[in-house]
Amino acid sequence: MIHLRVDLEERFQEELNAFEKEQQVTYITSVERVAIRRSTTETFLMQLTELCGDLPGETEQRIRALDVEQLQKLGKDLLRFQSLGDLESWLEREPK
Repeated sequence: MIHLRVDLEERFQEELNAFEKEQQVTYITSVERVAIRRSTTETFLMQLTELCGDLPGETEQRIRALDVEQLQKLGKDLLRFQSLGDLESWLEREPK
């Protein structure tokens, strides 16, 4: 591993930032992707618990198993839920 001097590291970071801005480069690492998914899942679980009361363990596990696209859909659809039954019906319609 090569370590740059502080001044060169700062210059490199500035040039990289300029390049990314110019090229409109956006990317996230796999670690960031996992963190975003976990954070999103936890947020939805808190919202659903507030809306529906304590969630059964199986329901919580099914939510934790959703992929990113399903989580995005859940985020939109949960605004219409009025009960645990609505959530469970939604989960039944989603492929596992």
